[in-house]
Amino acid sequence: MHVTVLAENTAARDGLVAEHGLSLLIETNGQAILCDGGQSDALLSNAAALEKDLSAVDVAVLSHGHYDHSGGISALAKTYPQIPIFLRAEAGGDYFHGERYIGIDKTLVTCPNCRMIADVGVTKLGETLSVFSGFGNDFPRPRANEGLTVRDEAGERPDDFCHEQAAVVEENGKRVLVSGCAHSGILNVLARFTALYGGVPDAVFSGFHTAKPDPYTPAEIAELQALAATLAKTGATLYTGHCTGDTAFDVMKPILGDRLVRMRCGDSFQL
Repeated sequence: MHVTVLAENTAARDGLVAEHGLSLLIETNGQAILCDGGQSDALLSNAAALEKDLSAVDVAVLSHGHYDHSGGISALAKTYPQIPIFLRAEAGGDYFHGERYIGIDKTLVTCPNCRMIADVGVTKLGETLSVFSGFGNDFPRPRANEGLTVRDEAGERPDDFCHEQAAVVEENGKRVLVSGCAHSGILNVLARFTALYGGVPDAVFSGFHTAKPDPYTPAEIAELQALAATLAKTGATLYTGHCTGDTAFDVMKPILGDRLVRMRCGDSFQL
């Protein structure tokens, strides 16, 4: 299994467009899978610069209904209309951060190659790929969710992230979990994975939604350390970036050591 980062906030080398967002291309012997697309059509130019043929993608998955993961999916749909795109049925909602709309381009919902998923259990999408949702609240959700809302006919309320889903890629006895931003909390996502699949994944690719513009308080530093300590017990290797934030990464790294890996646009990982 080979994972290439096609979009991320930072670039690993020159010639790539870094943008606030995330996109991963996962290549197995049976499927080529695109998980999220970053926020713009930079996905297409980055893929070309990395010599990755997006026309060979078998299936695309959108982790949740935010612009910084869906913009490149919209570009993919227009350029390669034959590729099926799977997203939660709620992904087309009106999502906001304060007064700023952060949802997807609504034309994506009407694309003929889009497939809406309503089930929260395991949905198989091919030989190696499945998706799931239905994340609980056994563990605290990220503080950075504060101010993220959804608006509908009932008014405005905090986003409960029912539009979020995670992907699982399985090959040669290895299981890889991909969770976009893990707005539901990475520990809740892992708990749901364990309930549905048994055990823990070998590797996790996800932002942890722990970045913040202001300095972390001592209590927030302690929360990050506790998160890292709990993640360390899983034994999984964690590839993270995007909404995790460099400061949070640096706080967790001494606890997780080699099990915490920074990913940037252009990075590739052989699993």
